[in-house]
Amino acid sequence: MNPPTTGHEVVVKKVMNVANSDEHRIYVSQSKDAKRNPLSYMIKIQFLRRMFPQANVVFDRKIKTP
Repeated sequence: MNPPTTGHEVVVKKVMNVANSDEHRIYVSQSKDAKRNPLSYMIKIQFLRRMFPQANVVFDRKIKTP
């Protein structure tokens, strides 16, 4: 999700739809490099939380692979 796209939107909405009222989690990669991943982990989290306020976007630097 670097940057988040309409394709990512489809995935997030599908996760929320399938979960219905059950718990769900959205994880994003912490990778960052100038060429392929220009956004920092925190910026990605901020974008996703603004785009999908109902989604459970997880911020936890200790989690490397969900």
